[in-house]
Amino acid sequence: MNQVKLVELKYLSGHLEFILDGVYERMLKYTHNIKSPLTNLYMLGIVLPTLALALLPLASSLLGGMLKSIHVFVIFDMLIPFFVFYVNSSNYAYSSWRIWRVQSY
Repeated sequence: MNQVKLVELKYLSGHLEFILDGVYERMLKYTHNIKSPLTNLYMLGIVLPTLALALLPLASSLLGGMLKSIHVFVIFDMLIPFFVFYVNSSNYAYSSWRIWRVQSY
């Protein structure tokens, strides 16, 4: 009886290791596919607007007061979010997640 249980345990252990290796490989591939889109999203959606806000007083003084608050509102609350959404939805982030999800079932 103990001999049978040891054989079953060794058999199940081998299969468990095989399954875990497969999951590890798929997750490794997924993280490599998603790393670039997340970096792009971070740079376009966080760093670019922050740098632009830091340079806004300089731009305003160079333009001689032509830059009004409505311009800042339109650029930062409408144009940048739509641009970031368009760039990221068209190529990487959603498509790589969708492909991984389809392959996992």
